[in-house]
Amino acid sequence: MSNGGIQQSEAESQAAVFGRGFRFLILVCAVMFPVAFWVLVNPATARAAWAEVARIIPFKGQAGVHVSGERVSEAVLARMGAQQQAEALLRAAIDHSPGAGEQIRARVPAWRGHLVSSAQLAGLVETALNSPELCLRATGIQVELGLNNLAEDSASAKALIARVHSDPAARPWGLWMLGALGGQGVETGRILPVLSAYTRDPNQQTRFWAVEGLSLLGNNESIAPLLTALRSDAAQPVREGAASALGRSGMLRKEQRLSAVPALIDDASDGSLDPATHRLAYAALHDITGARVADTPAAWRAYWAAKGTR
Repeated sequence: MSNGGIQQSEAESQAAVFGRGFRFLILVCAVMFPVAFWVLVNPATARAAWAEVARIIPFKGQAGVHVSGERVSEAVLARMGAQQQAEALLRAAIDHSPGAGEQIRARVPAWRGHLVSSAQLAGLVETALNSPELCLRATGIQVELGLNNLAEDSASAKALIARVHSDPAARPWGLWMLGALGGQGVETGRILPVLSAYTRDPNQQTRFWAVEGLSLLGNNESIAPLLTALRSDAAQPVREGAASALGRSGMLRKEQRLSAVPALIDDASDGSLDPATHRLAYAALHDITGARVADTPAAWRAYWAAKGTR
């Protein structure tokens, strides 16, 4: 997500908050509005849509580099510019070519300042972020940080925090990038309270992207504020984002997601919460466990009690 992607009109911002279906259309225009989809609402829906398109319509790439199952040759990479390298290696990582992820991690520092948003690179990043494999999601995040010329260091984190505090228009982009940096182990202890605080911001879009940032941290401490957002946020899109972050999206590991199950069962049985929130809690429970359990509190409590005795 680039700075240009957050320079939207007021109408576009409203669509971002309330128009989930527009994210994919804006992604197609990424050449004109670099990675604008980061500032639009419900990334999980758009990521799934783009992943399906990527499956049906393969991306075109440099001859000889899209060989599934084979390592991309360093000799071939040496003849490419940074943009071609990023696209070729990310496609290779998606195709499970050996060592592609390691090659990307080694080359991202040299790519910073030399990558530009393109429909192809944006689509590849989106496919990686939508992968069921956390390692591939992490690779997509690293490329996105490189695309935005953000070094994985304390200086970048501190500068982003300062900008998020001072520039409300930059918050959608900045909160996602803070989560991306924190998920790479950069100033996580400093970033977590910043993201948590913005989940209580008066602006709905800001709260949504704070939740998205929390989803990228991948640590135990991010679970509590996500559960709080699911239970108490006034906006349905924010609650949906929190449920998705707990259930399937973001960087939490399976065992971390499982730790949220008792709280989600409590939410599903809490009569003070509305039916829509109950449905989101049940959806997260199904995503986490993969269990075929009736959506009643009694059924889920029985399931969890039985699972806990094994």
